[in-house]
Amino acid sequence: PKLALMLGMALSAGACLAWTLARSTAVLYAVMAAMGVAVACKQTCGMQIAMAVLPTRARAAQFMSEFQTALSLAQLVCSQLFGAVLEFFAVPSSPHSSSSSFFSEESSVSLSALSSESSVLGVTPKYTHLGYQVVFLICIACELLAMLLVAFIRVDRGMKAQLSEAERPLLADSPSIN
Repeated sequence: PKLALMLGMALSAGACLAWTLARSTAVLYAVMAAMGVAVACKQTCGMQIAMAVLPTRARAAQFMSEFQTALSLAQLVCSQLFGAVLEFFAVPSSPHSSSSSFFSEESSVSLSALSSESSVLGVTPKYTHLGYQVVFLICIACELLAMLLVAFIRVDRGMKAQLSEAERPLLADSPSIN
């Protein structure tokens, strides 16, 4: 599972890089499909590794809930931070200006479906390709850091602890030799 997790991270980083370079919708859809495969691989293999390194199976539910909470909190915080990055690079656009697509020469996307106070005033922000490039470059850096950290995980230590725990009740039930 460790190698599969690292391959999923590499695929995810590659998809982020391809996204920053994409200039057509077809390529973007292929990148999104690759990202979906990478995320599925990371989630399943990550949980397998987490179960393997648990110090005790008796408290597995507690450890796994803490693991899932840590994942959820990171997603909550990062979505706010990356939203701020996109807003920083956003370009205001009036509804009377020509609506450009994501892959136009201006390289910006109009998200008029999102309602905000500025759209009430007749100004809708356009999120630039540069903003998305910054976000995905940060994602690539995070994936590479995660791959480095995963390389240091020692699955065998957790499995040894779980095996010794599983043998304890058997030894306690067996008759004493003394």
